[in-house]
Amino acid sequence: MNKPAIIAALSASLMLVANVMSASAHSMFGQPPAPGVNVCDEMQPGPHILMTPTGQARPADVTRAASLVVTAQAALAKYTDVNAAQADGYAYDGPSIPKSIESYVCYHFTNPDNAYAEQFGFDPTTPTSLLYARINGIFQLQGVMYTAPLSMSPDEVDARVPAKVWPWHQHVDVCEQTRGDFDSPGAGGQFGLAGSIQTADACAAAGGYWAPHVYAWMDHVLFPWATGGTAAPPANL
Repeated sequence: MNKPAIIAALSASLMLVANVMSASAHSMFGQPPAPGVNVCDEMQPGPHILMTPTGQARPADVTRAASLVVTAQAALAKYTDVNAAQADGYAYDGPSIPKSIESYVCYHFTNPDNAYAEQFGFDPTTPTSLLYARINGIFQLQGVMYTAPLSMSPDEVDARVPAKVWPWHQHVDVCEQTRGDFDSPGAGGQFGLAGSIQTADACAAAGGYWAPHVYAWMDHVLFPWATGGTAAPPANL
């Protein structure tokens, strides 16, 4: 690869990392999850959500997923203490969340070094983000978020984490009211990750900025204690 191509590839990778870092502001739209659904595991297909194909997981998928969770959980157990996570470079850089909806939010504490590394390889012990629910004002670890380059196919991301067990997703076809602001809904809820605008033409007519893709491929993997959106890890934070 020649020098200009290398520089272009690195620039593209850095842009992806910047987008992934913004994912820590992703709040699952601040809506209550469905009954029995963890706040960090409520993703469903929709106009702005592209997910890997669903279907019955094979026994080999389940075994591989279970092995991954055991490995990740053992390596990341100290991060049941959110202060330990912050000391090791995981940071929440999202918006301030009103207390009235904080229990509906999946807080992403993101490590930019890990985000960059996941564009080139995969290590289940160094996720892009740690996922926390805030229960009674206390951050409680629910699981992790892995990322992968948008250039990867569904089969390629499945090779990292079994997609039939933990579906991968992308945020797509988003109209931003202000360039780079994926969360603001604007008047009438037209904009952002859950906005009513679904086409580039409609976005332009509304004076917005069209983003075919937001962030990279993402996958939320929950730990066994993270059930129903309220269960706490076996440690007092």
